[in-house]
Amino acid sequence: VVDAFSGGVTFYVSEPDDPLIIAYQGAFSGLFTPMAEMPASLVAHVRYSEDLFRIQSELWGAYHIDDTENFYQRASEWAVSQDPGRTGMGAASLTVRDSQGVPVRTRDARMPPYRTMVNLPSGNGAEFVIIRAFVPLDEDDARKELAAYMVGRSDGEHYGEPVVFRPPTSDFDGPALAEERIRNDEEVASLQTLLSQRGSSVLFGELLLVPIGNSILYVRPLYVQAEGDHTVPELERVIASIGERVVMASSLQEALEDLTGADLDDIFGGSAAPVATDVLDVQAPSDP
Repeated sequence: VVDAFSGGVTFYVSEPDDPLIIAYQGAFSGLFTPMAEMPASLVAHVRYSEDLFRIQSELWGAYHIDDTENFYQRASEWAVSQDPGRTGMGAASLTVRDSQGVPVRTRDARMPPYRTMVNLPSGNGAEFVIIRAFVPLDEDDARKELAAYMVGRSDGEHYGEPVVFRPPTSDFDGPALAEERIRNDEEVASLQTLLSQRGSSVLFGELLLVPIGNSILYVRPLYVQAEGDHTVPELERVIASIGERVVMASSLQEALEDLTGADLDDIFGGSAAPVATDVLDVQAPSDP
């Protein structure tokens, strides 16, 4: 932590058993401070490290498998979800190269982690997390249903705790599949065409996965940017999707009201909520 007034630097240790930290503490004994001594006013701002979370989520797709045969056959392996993109045209493509650098195939870009406030199925209120979704591993990258999602918790006693939630069935859309439903929705497509004909640029914001009740809600803002070098994108609509239902409204509240206008049991009901199947025994370093 860097003091903005004095320029003083304090190194707080969140994992005292880490071999590198032990070595550094041996060489610079007065440089490090236990995490327990961090002022409460700072603790509230400590976040789960994004770099660590990226690595954990990319590796956990394979290492969540606890059966040796399945592990080597990769039968139950996951991949980080395809990136839904922001252009309304789906994910960007990446070129996969072999060990000699020769292009062998293309695949969709992966969804980056993002931070949000959510009420987790196993939680007791809204909390600040970093989140990333998984889909079943497929060589052709065609599987887009939700296999699981991982969150890294940052609040209170749960700081540094990565948790994986698995939906009870394969009927839950992954982010890329939700994006396809949104992109192919007649109302969304018509508005996009209309705004483009007026010379404006249509931009999509981050597609957010929100656990809500026994379902997965996807929310995506739609922005419009007028022609000109100094124009600023303005929020035009908010799109919300649960399962096959897609609604678009002027605000998130209106979109949610439109969604819940149907039978609540059809949208949020049922008895099969996502289940926390893996609480990883990892202490996360922080992003101050």
